[in-house]
Amino acid sequence: MNSIELCKLLKEVTHSIEVFSQDEHISSGSAVAIKPDGRLLTAAHVVVRLSNVLDDLYDPNMRIFARSPDQKYQQYKVGFAHLRLPQMSICVILLLSI
Repeated sequence: MNSIELCKLLKEVTHSIEVFSQDEHISSGSAVAIKPDGRLLTAAHVVVRLSNVLDDLYDPNMRIFARSPDQKYQQYKVGFAHLRLPQMSICVILLLSI
């Protein structure tokens, strides 16, 4: 695979993320599609505020939206979170489409 092919592949699997709790914009970042069914992998700090990790993870008002460059935003939910507190050194979150 040459560099042009690699760039095209990365563009296809990279998603933009926007996170809200009620009307408050919590964060934005990126995720990578790991399965064709829409599963995304992202870092915990993209989805939760480091000062409020557990509350954010279980916040019923949290709304996570993600899209690839060619798609509209879709809503997602946290499917799995691996957190190492308090350092949060290895922190990944699996997002599932709703």
